[in-house]
Amino acid sequence: MKRSLFSCYGFLSPDWYLRQKLFLKSKIRSAILTSITLLLFSFQLIAQEQATVTGTVTDEKGETVVGASIKIKGTSTGATTDADGKFKIQVADKNATLIFIYVGYVNQEVALAGRFQVNVKLKPSNNDLSEVVVVGYNTQKKKPLPVPFPPSAAKTSKKYMAVQL
Repeated sequence: MKRSLFSCYGFLSPDWYLRQKLFLKSKIRSAILTSITLLLFSFQLIAQEQATVTGTVTDEKGETVVGASIKIKGTSTGATTDADGKFKIQVADKNATLIFIYVGYVNQEVALAGRFQVNVKLKPSNNDLSEVVVVGYNTQKKKPLPVPFPPSAAKTSKKYMAVQL
C-alpha cells in the first residue's frame, strides 16, 4: 500500500518514509541523551554546592588580626583576613575544619560543624620572636657614578664621592 501511495503521487520517493523514520529516531535519541546529560550535570551541581563561611580573627586582647591565613584542612583552598580582621571563605563541606595561622601565634583548628559564622581568638605562641637573629654579610667596593659631573659640581665632588650601591 505504501508503494502505491509513493508511485501514485509521484512527488514522494520510496526512500522518503525510511529517511523520515531514521531522522525521527536520531532526534529522539539526541533528546534523550541531552536530558540525561542535563540531569547528571544538575546532580553534580547539587553535590558541589558550596557555602560561604565568614568571621573575625582577634588576638588575646580582642584586637583584630590583619593578614592571618585561613586554610581548609586537607585542601589547598585558603583566605586571609582583611584590615578589620574579617574573612570570607567558600567551603564545600559544612563539617570541614578551618586552620587559622598567624606569625607569633599558635595555629588553631576549628571544626565548622554546620556553622557559617566563626569568630576565632588566637593565642600567642611561647616562642619569643626576640630570639630570632638575622645575620647578613656583604661587601662592595666604592665606585664613582658613571655620569659626568657638571663644572659647577666639580668643586663639591672632592668633598663627596658618589657611591653606587
